[in-house]
Amino acid sequence: MKIIFIISFVLIFVKLNAQDIDIRIREVYGNECEQIFKNDPERLIKLNDLLQNRVSIIISPNSFKDKYPKLSSVGLLNKHNPNLKRDAFFDASTFNVLKYDLNFFSNASFFYRIDNTDYLIVIKSQ
Repeated sequence: MKIIFIISFVLIFVKLNAQDIDIRIREVYGNECEQIFKNDPERLIKLNDLLQNRVSIIISPNSFKDKYPKLSSVGLLNKHNPNLKRDAFFDASTFNVLKYDLNFFSNASFFYRIDNTDYLIVIKSQ
């Protein structure tokens, strides 16, 4: 009974707050946003958790022997929004990590170098 209540609450919460979907999520899912999360509210919860709790950008000096994959080597997630483009330059205030096909849902933490910068994207494990 408790599980049914929680699921019902989540469904109502997602429905009532569809207009409040994070702008970064809207950018990636485009016009399909409401339909996707109406059918899969758990996905919205996971994406919000990812953005709020598991992704960070840190400063770590870039070196010649850098071992981290570069952001430019990763694909773009433009299935739902074919107009999605890579960032021409990095700006922490507008950067949308969801645009890139990074390993978000792993049991290990991952690091990616933002090309030609001292910034690393850190994705904490689930």
